[in-house]
Amino acid sequence: MVKGAEKATLSGDFDVVLIGPKVETALRVVEANTEEEAHRKMEELIDSKEINSAVTMHYSFPIGTSTIGRVVTPAFGNDMLIGTTTGTSATNRTEAMFKN
Repeated sequence: MVKGAEKATLSGDFDVVLIGPKVETALRVVEANTEEEAHRKMEELIDSKEINSAVTMHYSFPIGTSTIGRVVTPAFGNDMLIGTTTGTSATNRTEAMFKN
């Protein structure tokens, strides 16, 4: 995870802040020792507008939240958008992702 975060900064498009246990990195680290503490600190940073967005694992998003990301396909190096949703805007999964 840390190597991926460090790689994301190479383009200069992102200022990455890590939230979690102390690690060896040049990136800013907001220390948190439990998952709950990390999520609480993430929410505080977003609410205070100190950060604009977050990438996280095992977070209970509210109903209706969509997650969209750009990835590079391993085989051909093409850009691809992927998306998921916790939304209930439609009973069909694809339609719900599109609507959200």
